[in-house]
Amino acid sequence: VVPDGQAHALLDVSVPHVRAPEVWRDFGYRGAGTTIAIIDTGVDYTHPDLGGCLGASCKVIGGLDFVNNDADPRDDHGHGTHVAATAAGIGPTPGVAPDAHILAYKVLDASGFGSFSNIIAAIERATDPNGDGNPSDHVQVISMSLGGGGDENDPLSTAVDNATAVGVLSVVAAGNNGGYFTIGSPGTARTALTVGATDDSDAIAFFSSRGPTTVGFLLKPEITAPGVDICAATIPGAFPGHECRGDNIHASISGTSMATPHVSGAAALVRGLFPSLAPAEVKAMLQEGAVPVGLDLTTGGSGRLDVRAAVDVRTVFSPAPLDFGIDPGTPATWSASRSLSIHNLDGVAKTYSLAVTSGSLPSGVQVTVSQNSVTVAGGGIANVTVVLTVDNAVTPDSTAAPFLHGGRLVASAGSEQRNVLLDFAKQSPVANDTCDGATVIGSSQFADAVDATQATTDSNDPFGSCACGQNGHSVWYRFTPEQSGDVTVDTAQSGYDTVLSVYTGSCGAPVALTCNVRARRPPSTDVQFP
Repeated sequence: VVPDGQAHALLDVSVPHVRAPEVWRDFGYRGAGTTIAIIDTGVDYTHPDLGGCLGASCKVIGGLDFVNNDADPRDDHGHGTHVAATAAGIGPTPGVAPDAHILAYKVLDASGFGSFSNIIAAIERATDPNGDGNPSDHVQVISMSLGGGGDENDPLSTAVDNATAVGVLSVVAAGNNGGYFTIGSPGTARTALTVGATDDSDAIAFFSSRGPTTVGFLLKPEITAPGVDICAATIPGAFPGHECRGDNIHASISGTSMATPHVSGAAALVRGLFPSLAPAEVKAMLQEGAVPVGLDLTTGGSGRLDVRAAVDVRTVFSPAPLDFGIDPGTPATWSASRSLSIHNLDGVAKTYSLAVTSGSLPSGVQVTVSQNSVTVAGGGIANVTVVLTVDNAVTPDSTAAPFLHGGRLVASAGSEQRNVLLDFAKQSPVANDTCDGATVIGSSQFADAVDATQATTDSNDPFGSCACGQNGHSVWYRFTPEQSGDVTVDTAQSGYDTVLSVYTGSCGAPVALTCNVRARRPPSTDVQFP
């Protein structure tokens, strides 16, 4: 009989699990010439796993502290150091891209919190590290293991999309809220590569946030990576009780925050090996190489990261996934089209036959491609149009979250086969989904039960003054008082965080009166107003 103990997934377990060492061996490449911007709590550049110094000749070549407004991005929390070591650490248990450089941008304070404005400033600085207005020195990858409430149209997501336009791929944590529709911003950004967390057996972590996004029902996360009990560098004593490797400068912690830097390091390897690829192509390549692990699309995306398989992808289909948006149920036949780019990285021409597998596509849905066969010259790019058509008289409304249907476009050239995820949403309409369709409440007691997950977020919906960003899945009620006095409104039994806002005025020009937000424990939110 021996005492029981605990096991931790050291980086020398999780990094081989995503097959990074095989890239190092087979290509003789470990990330040299690339830079990853770690936007987090800072980085402890004095840590031996991160080079022990700060400067042009160091692992951490520079950075900024947006919290304290200075040029020293040293970590005072521990989270950012753990992230940096997983992405690009050195030493006995190196990160995924150990020869990549790091720029450290501290946007979260010692308690792990920070402002959206500082995060946006850091994203913008990563596109122009020397601040001269010329983005030619931009980093190859931004890694953000952070997030808050929001959607794909909010300022954080917009900053990510702007960085993509400059040539930077942003890899972002999905969030740790579990359940559908819980992706945090900026993981909601259209062009972000959003990461969920799996354990060492490739099972989804219970806390890993699921998609889709709340406005356009975008498929998120697109990929997963190891994020449970990851042992990596941190600052001394940062996570009491979670020490590993027999010292107090390494900790074993869990979260999509831990999964994200595995993908950030992998993105640096791909960008270094294929420097001419656009961010959307790198994002697609990593998804194409992922290992399917039997999860639904909005839980696990394309599958678990496999960077060795990704760098073997010789033809890149992008963007991936192909999001077709929301079928509103009208007209009788609804359709949407998307352009798909096919980039042949080999030196010889390839001819692909294109077909669509049904996947979870319901009856009444047809997907067509502008060409059933396409030849792509060596080193060349071809484009096809993919059209999704829904017969709304045949295709039923989705009645349960996540309301997303998916399939795969399969491209075959001899023994080579590539898959592109495609998806669209169709859900039962909620009568009071918009302000104009608000349910009228009488002057007496009123009770209503509604599945708000079937509601959408209208772009004209106001931002709740007490919430982080625009409210998701909003339903509306209208009340006209017949006498003076107090009114109490209470929500109960919600499975999601609830924001309750009260406005006066018109739908087009609402004036905030009061607001309250309550996490789902206890599952109730109430306001009282005169």
